[in-house]
Amino acid sequence: MLSPRRRGSAFGTFTAGHGVFWFLGSAVIGILYDVSAGVIGSAVIPTLIANAFYLPRHLLSGPAPEQVIKETAGATSLRAASAKAD
Repeated sequence: MLSPRRRGSAFGTFTAGHGVFWFLGSAVIGILYDVSAGVIGSAVIPTLIANAFYLPRHLLSGPAPEQVIKETAGATSLRAASAKAD
């Protein structure tokens, strides 16, 4: 922790750095968008997929991804078993 007299300087330094890097990130995204929208998609799509696994469960509207995978795998096994029986 900083002394009360230095806290304003620390907050200002942090805020200035945050603003500079926010601007730089926006500039990089703009340049990448000019180059190819696929470059941005290659970052956005994996992020959206990761969000499905890392968001708190109470924020997801549907069943947990693991549950969907188990149910899908179970349904596939049942279909394969019934096809062999026929």
